[in-house]
Amino acid sequence: MMERSLSLVLYALVLTVSNVLGYAHIPHFVLRRGAVRTSSRSAVAAPLMQEMSASTVSAPLTPKKRVRTFSSESSQLRWDRTTGLISLHRNGAPALQAWLYVPPESDMDFDQMVRPSDVEDNSFDLELPVGSTIRFSLSSAGYWYGGPSTSRALWPINQNRLLRQSLKSNDMLANREAIGSRLDPSWITSTGASVRVTSDGPLDLAMNVPCPSTRDKFKERVSKDDSSMDDSCGCDDDDDRIEGGISAHGALSLSSPYDSCHCSDTSIRLSTNSNVRSAHRRILKSLAQQGPRTMPDLGMMRAPIWSTWARFKMGVNQSQVEQYAEEIVEHGYPRSHMEIDDGWSPAYGDFVFDSSKFPDPRAMVDSLHEKGFRVTVWLIPFADPHSEAYKEGVEKGVWMLGHDGEPEIVKWWQGEGAILNVSDDAACDWFEERLRKMMEETGVDGFKFDAGEAQFVPGSASCSANEFAAKWARLAERLGPAGEVRSAYRTQQIGLWLREFDKDSTWSLHNGLRSLITSSLNAGVSGYAFVLPDMVGGNAYADPTIDDELGEEEGEEGTRSKKEDDGIGSGNDWGGSDGGDSFWYGTLPDEELFIRWLYANALLPAVQFSIPPWSYGDETNKICKKAIDLREQRLPQLQALAVQSVKTGQPIISPMWNFDSHDPTCQIIYDQFMLGYTTIVAPVLEPGVVSRPIYLPEGRWRSERGKIYTGPRWLRDYKVPIDHLPVFDLVKSS
Repeated sequence: MMERSLSLVLYALVLTVSNVLGYAHIPHFVLRRGAVRTSSRSAVAAPLMQEMSASTVSAPLTPKKRVRTFSSESSQLRWDRTTGLISLHRNGAPALQAWLYVPPESDMDFDQMVRPSDVEDNSFDLELPVGSTIRFSLSSAGYWYGGPSTSRALWPINQNRLLRQSLKSNDMLANREAIGSRLDPSWITSTGASVRVTSDGPLDLAMNVPCPSTRDKFKERVSKDDSSMDDSCGCDDDDDRIEGGISAHGALSLSSPYDSCHCSDTSIRLSTNSNVRSAHRRILKSLAQQGPRTMPDLGMMRAPIWSTWARFKMGVNQSQVEQYAEEIVEHGYPRSHMEIDDGWSPAYGDFVFDSSKFPDPRAMVDSLHEKGFRVTVWLIPFADPHSEAYKEGVEKGVWMLGHDGEPEIVKWWQGEGAILNVSDDAACDWFEERLRKMMEETGVDGFKFDAGEAQFVPGSASCSANEFAAKWARLAERLGPAGEVRSAYRTQQIGLWLREFDKDSTWSLHNGLRSLITSSLNAGVSGYAFVLPDMVGGNAYADPTIDDELGEEEGEEGTRSKKEDDGIGSGNDWGGSDGGDSFWYGTLPDEELFIRWLYANALLPAVQFSIPPWSYGDETNKICKKAIDLREQRLPQLQALAVQSVKTGQPIISPMWNFDSHDPTCQIIYDQFMLGYTTIVAPVLEPGVVSRPIYLPEGRWRSERGKIYTGPRWLRDYKVPIDHLPVFDLVKSS
């Protein structure tokens, strides 16, 4: 008690002196379980500095210069040994701030942790010792873009929320608060800073961690395993709050965890650039060093993909597929692939058609070819323990093994099964051989490679779980460019389409229509240009456990009726859908939602249907045909951008700041995008509106109606009827 009293007196004395002298950065001593740590009361530092337990306090400082400065070309990195503040500057202007925490047992000095990069100018390589954390101030670098995919596809990502978790990919339908299927840990900012994790070892990250007032609710929705969550919220009474009860830390935290798999440091590259566009080009240039890009199948760009999933779910059979194809041809829609989804095989892992549902698959495929379709089928890396594939795989040793040396049975969304050992060349050869045999016997052209996330990798191989997605994608590429994958980890060079995760049939920014553009933009920041934006109208399901708690801060309605959340607008019963017992299935998405979705999707890299437009009647079908006609008029432009993307890595659809990176309005617009540097697309993403505000940056722009506008300016009430898509082309100077 006496020791604590003396400490409190010391705290009061230091506080008084600092306030009298006006020293904003005189540290305050904060007590916790007998530990002393320092924190800053500056405007930026206050939200970031958290109480640290005795195990994470910085080691005692030796008598060295308080501020250490490193230089690289026109950039400087400064470290304040007293506060732990790292400041990144370019030409003297601040670009980024962060706080570094190093455990006392670490014997690394900062001079050992940081050095100017040997391979990139204006860059610094930081080695984060095991047990350390670096917290980046979001506000210090303006607006942030990129990072791994999440169900909240915000743009910019500053208001996103991630409870502390391992950098591992997940099935977002099973866990809406977890990191999604695309994993690349790279971020860029509007000040021109970039943060890239260049090592492959374990990494924990968190963003805008909730405070105790809302934490318990989030715990229930993230995981029943509390050990995966960060228990130090770092909230004090002085913390500002944003609506919804989330702490306004404004921090992206990267931690090098103590891990049984690795004892290596985490490598992070910090760079400065003249602007956000230059920062993005640096990311793309670094990716180009991995090797040449391969062109995916452009047939999937030229004409829509038609999937059986949202329409038929697992009840799909041969007669339904053939009838579906007849309807597509009859209604005059272009087509690239007919994608036969889940439910075509007798057991998961067996690559033969279920004869009770598909009595003559070869005849079906031949008929589809005659109608102009290429045919692909859905598959996963799992095998049901009762399947023939499982038995054969056990004999050949192709499955991942558990600690007991037997095939590990893992849980996935359709049950349980063994999982392919994609790290074993012989196992991949066996898998490919069976698929090629199926292609030869049935005539199918390619495959939709589903799953692949680290979540499904058994514990015995958890140390290399993230590598599964990359090796799964490379296996998919061996089967030709007609395929697609949904999981990604450092696979930008692979010549396949990357499918966005299953979209919900809602208007929401949380995996609904409003995430259509933003998720594609964030993927483009990470170098994934050939993005397949999932199915028009969503998958005919929604997650009623997602209540849009961040909706108010993001401009969403915040509250919705159960009817709207379930995507039930028209009330039409959907004949032919066999969804089993799930509440997800059985109703068409709202008609207005479907139409606006198609128009928003019309000029994205690819279009995929499952719900047929004619399900809503003749008038809606005509409106949808008009959107497809618009796309066909713009195909030469899209294809030219695709060719350029393979050469440079530039995304096919670009954020507004790619045109003018210094325009602050361009840095925050989330519901417009550009084709190259010459075309602005501004779809309607809100229900019940027939006009929207549109921003035009500097230049002269010709609208789809032929009128010329001079920017920068807002068109505050631009009329957008239901059968319309605002498109503005840059008028070249004569």
